[in-house]
Amino acid sequence: MLCYPDVQSIHQTKLDYISSLETQHISSETRRYTLLLDEPDKLAKYEVLFTKHLEMPAINYDQNGQYYKYLWGVMRSQPDKISDGLQKVDLESGEATTWAEPNTYAGEALFVPRPGATKEDDGVIITSCIDIEKHISFLIILNAADMKELARCVIPSQVHYGLHGIWIPLDPSAPVISENQAGPSAIESSSHSTSTTT
Repeated sequence: MLCYPDVQSIHQTKLDYISSLETQHISSETRRYTLLLDEPDKLAKYEVLFTKHLEMPAINYDQNGQYYKYLWGVMRSQPDKISDGLQKVDLESGEATTWAEPNTYAGEALFVPRPGATKEDDGVIITSCIDIEKHISFLIILNAADMKELARCVIPSQVHYGLHGIWIPLDPSAPVISENQAGPSAIESSSHSTSTTT
């Protein structure tokens, strides 16, 4: 769960607050709460897993309701930035691997597992981004394990990215359409920035 010290974080979502150049945004703290089902009269316990800012978290939903090790979400590189990158967090070690590009703002990370995957982070992260300098938007696909870019689809104008979403496969047994079958592709490879911190 992402937690903030007080309700001031709600005011961070207001346009005048976001657009202020002097704004210092409040950072979240990632916690794991444990409900004591055999002692219902006691309060839930929690442990702090990650202290750097993270928003709109995603997990591998195959782990929903179970223990999970990895979390992906929107990061910010500086206190005056909003969603200027994505990060994968190892909740056991506290290590974070990031993807970011200059002047680019990322939307919510969606985890899509690879069919037949056996590892929790075996899949891709999909999100939409806006490059405010080039005035373009793009859908980006990252390797969920190392946050390296696999592909992107560029739209030659700025499109507002969505706030929330979920990946739902149409049919897990459906055949995959290859690029040759789909026709010309707008997907292109691109340079990107990744880093790992503890």
